[in-house]
Amino acid sequence: MQFSMSVRCEVCQGKGTTETTVYAQEIMLIVLHNVVNGEMQKIPAIKQVRNDYGIGLKAAKELVEGAMDFYYAIQKHSSQIPNPESARAEYEEQWRAD
Repeated sequence: MQFSMSVRCEVCQGKGTTETTVYAQEIMLIVLHNVVNGEMQKIPAIKQVRNDYGIGLKAAKELVEGAMDFYYAIQKHSSQIPNPESARAEYEEQWRAD
């Protein structure tokens, strides 16, 4: 999934905006990369998103927190799946059919 964002241009010191494309998969990978001993390292993830995409603190924080919420939801509900491999196979089969 990708989406576009308007960000302040750092070169012109915030006097203009520029478009950037953000990939949800890349944000999730950054968040997963910043898991240490089973705990999220939020601040390093935010710093990395800011550096990679050139976006402000608020936008980077919202992206990282959204990815963290998604990660925690998956972690919480994955234990409730009786047979995760068969569930994955069913999903992949259904996805190919659509």
